[in-house]
Amino acid sequence: MQLSNKKNAIIASDMYGAFNPNHQNINYIIETEKLLVKRGYDVTIFSVPDIAGITTFTKESMHSQYISTGVEKAARTLAENYLSYDLAIGFSVGGTVFWKASEYFNKFTKELICVSSTRLRYEKKSIAAKTHLIYGGNDLYKPDIMCMQTLADSYQILDGLEHEFYHSYDLQGALF
Repeated sequence: MQLSNKKNAIIASDMYGAFNPNHQNINYIIETEKLLVKRGYDVTIFSVPDIAGITTFTKESMHSQYISTGVEKAARTLAENYLSYDLAIGFSVGGTVFWKASEYFNKFTKELICVSSTRLRYEKKSIAAKTHLIYGGNDLYKPDIMCMQTLADSYQILDGLEHEFYHSYDLQGALF
């Protein structure tokens, strides 16, 4: 059996999921996958609500479920699989899940890109992976500059953009 020489990448959705037909803005997942495939990656897509055990799908309830158990459950599940990736890109809570998975299993990814992962503002130390953080400049919950400098190898703040900018923003320039 011949194993692929391609690099592998994993993408994590935001809180609404990658395959939710009721959520209109999943194009960011599709566009990110296309960018990665063009760059020679085999891509896995991870829908955060599915692995986090989210059961009630109102915005307030989802936030509560992620904070209470969902992020930890999803991160531990990923870490316990002992799969390693060359690149992980997580959107909002998806980036936080990948961050936590990297804490539990430091070989989870070689490189992590977190887009609008605001809950990282509560983290105190960096992880083993090369880390890049991207936030909208108008995102009220983004980590402060000192936190970003502590956590990441690099960070980017996109002026004039809100938390969910990735739903309509051309990510190619920000990601690569």
